[in-house]
Amino acid sequence: MFRSDFKIIAEYFVQIRKNKKYKPSKETITHVREILNLMSVLTNDNRFEEACNSETKKGGPTNMCEVLDEVENRGIAKGMEKG
Repeated sequence: MFRSDFKIIAEYFVQIRKNKKYKPSKETITHVREILNLMSVLTNDNRFEEACNSETKKGGPTNMCEVLDEVENRGIAKGMEKG
């Protein structure tokens, strides 16, 4: 149906609605910053934008698996800092 990066966003919301969980695809994101900023706005979750900002310095994530891995790893690191 969708041929652009928007299919990643559509897939996210369909999976969340149907399964209450999201299993990311390994499909390459062409417009990473734009997709993650839009995801941040649509979900009211700034972790997408933060992942984009931190990953941009390293070359950027190429798919949602990498984005969500970055978000999860930061959460684990924060948890370990707090004890």
